[in-house]
Amino acid sequence: MKFMPQLVLSALLSVLTACGTPSPTPSSTPSTPSTPSTNNVTPTPAAGMSDAEIQTLFQNYKNFPALNQALRRSGPHGNVMVRTHLDTAAMATLNNKSYPYANGAEIVKQSHRTADGPIETVYMMKKIAGYDPDNGDWFYARTNAEGTVADRGRIQMCISCHKGASNKDYVYGFE
Repeated sequence: MKFMPQLVLSALLSVLTACGTPSPTPSSTPSTPSTPSTNNVTPTPAAGMSDAEIQTLFQNYKNFPALNQALRRSGPHGNVMVRTHLDTAAMATLNNKSYPYANGAEIVKQSHRTADGPIETVYMMKKIAGYDPDNGDWFYARTNAEGTVADRGRIQMCISCHKGASNKDYVYGFE
């Protein structure tokens, strides 16, 4: 009978789901606010990136053009040294100042503790139409140097900082 509490919980979740009550969301999955609709149908917000998609971006970002070849200091990222890579479309938007960025634009910032040190953390942004309209529809992620996902989704630290660049579609350059 040691499995009885698990069976009761499973049955309760089944009943709640059948009644239209959403099942609990794990705390590691970012919550998605619903948007009211005038026709009594709540639209499904755009999904973010899966860990596999984040790891694919991690594997490919060094093929993107770099905004800066020499490492530069970034105060908002813990005063580390950074190199920022933008996919071709994002680089064109930044260079032309033709905001907003296109859906699917990807920006990756690799950070180093020192100018000659190894990569320690990789920060990512991806524009996903409908993902987070209040914050420019940017999805944020952070990995370690090997590409293991540390944070993903609506990361409040990223959102609060990038709000300062809302006039540039929430993206800073090196002005």
